Amino acid sequence: TGFYRVNYDDTNWNLIVSHLNTELFIDIHVLNRAQLLDDSLNLARAGILDYTTALNITKYLSREDDYIPWYSAFTAFSFLDARLIGVEEEYQLFKEVNPNWLGSRVENHLGKAIPVYPTEIRTSISPSSAFELNTTSALANYATEAAAKEKLAQKIASPSTVTIPADVSSVVYCTALREGGEEEWTFLKAQYDSSNVGTEQVLLLTALGCSTGTQIITK
Repeated sequence: TGFYRVNYDDTNWNLIVSHLNTELFIDIHVLNRAQLLDDSLNLARAGILDYTTALNITKYLSREDDYIPWYSAFTAFSFLDARLIGVEEEYQLFKEVNPNWLGSRVENHLGKAIPVYPTEIRTSISPSSAFELNTTSALANYATEAAAKEKLAQKIASPSTVTIPADVSSVVYCTALREGGEEEWTFLKAQYDSSNVGTEQVLLLTALGCSTGTQIITK
């Protein structure tokens, strides 16, 4: 036995896209929806499937309320985000593919305190996997641009009283710097300069590299 990804011909991929982008998408089981996202985006990453098809699959997420498909999508989106940041034209196109509904769906559904993945999954996965899923849902909630910028702004205003959870701090810092300006960069640079903890220095240095303001970085 083994783990295999499923690739379809163009006709069948287009039929899948068409069905997913109707209100009848729930006729496809949630686990199969997650698999379609995972397979298409990873096949595109490997150069086997064109990204147009893979990203067309993701369009239905504007109506997706379940966690498992979002988990598959966010894994792939994280890869694309990391690869395209700094490549201005391509990165802007990527952001346009993920419009405002992305943030609203993340905040409305993935940020819930209770697990939102199916009962059959919740009862079959290990406690460590369940913890990972819940951590990722919280991370996704913090990853929205507005939430990240607001959280860092709170930290800048009250550095001694506001804390950012360690498991989402890298995403909050990176997202806030990518969308922020000199104030955010200067604050985290000061945090880096004053830190004597190696892991924290690495985290902050990585976040500082997320800034798209070349003048700020080279200042």
